[in-house]
Amino acid sequence: MKPEVGVNCVVSRSSFDHVPDVARLVRKLRLNELELLRFKPVGRGARLDEELTPQQSRELFPMARRLVWRHRIRVKLDCSFAPMVFWHKPSKAAAAFFGVQGCVGGDVLAALQPEGAFTGCSFTSQAAADARVPGAARAAWADGFHEFRDYVRDAPEPCASCDYLRLCRGGCRAVAGAHGAFAAPDPGCPRVQEHRARRPLPVIAT
Repeated sequence: MKPEVGVNCVVSRSSFDHVPDVARLVRKLRLNELELLRFKPVGRGARLDEELTPQQSRELFPMARRLVWRHRIRVKLDCSFAPMVFWHKPSKAAAAFFGVQGCVGGDVLAALQPEGAFTGCSFTSQAAADARVPGAARAAWADGFHEFRDYVRDAPEPCASCDYLRLCRGGCRAVAGAHGAFAAPDPGCPRVQEHRARRPLPVIAT
């Protein structure tokens, strides 16, 4: 059986326009897959100025679909792009059937950091346990990561009223945390951006 080979590409504000070039290269090299990974402003990449613009966030999913048809390659989006996908209102039944969903950190996956921190995702530093302590990681997995697992139940607006909440799961917790509020909706979500734009500005007494 021929091994399948693909390319991972981090999509940031400055690399967005070059994604079609990467897709052409994948096709030219006769590779099988292009996986697009969302830039997350954490760790060594803690730069908010490299996050996608609102326009890029809206264009991401249509661009990915065009690349599939144009180059006949598989294009995968990482789970943190779920808000950008569901803003276009795709079939919920099809999304559920194909397993398209948002952040599954602390629920389906977890991460073990080099210093022993057991976290819900490799992009967050919020530790549920010190894995160097015998039994701590097992206990944390059984009864921890509530900040990930409880988001759908406790979601604030505009997530709470979104038809795609159970699939999207509120977007990326790491990105929300990078903006100062781990339990807040993903600020890169077009629906969240629209919601915040509609909120009236506070009246300041003079």
